[in-house]
Amino acid sequence: MNYSILLTKILKAKELFKKAVSEVIGFCFKELNRNKIFICTSKINFGSQQIALKNGFIHEGTLREEFKNHEGVLEDINYYGLLQSDYK
Repeated sequence: MNYSILLTKILKAKELFKKAVSEVIGFCFKELNRNKIFICTSKINFGSQQIALKNGFIHEGTLREEFKNHEGVLEDINYYGLLQSDYK
């Protein structure tokens, strides 16, 4: 297996996802004129937390045992918010 091709595909997918998140944020603020948007993610989903933080969202809190996962276990959920006034 050629790992450089696989790595290139993974990096391209990440860049596309990064651009998609940016586009959705812009659409929410510019077209829908929302004052605030938020991302909620499992406390153990570090990838989604990094996406929120890298896009300017601020951790606003954690709701304990807020969500049942696919195994029926209650998980804590982190909330990240972004105000239109903070949008770049």
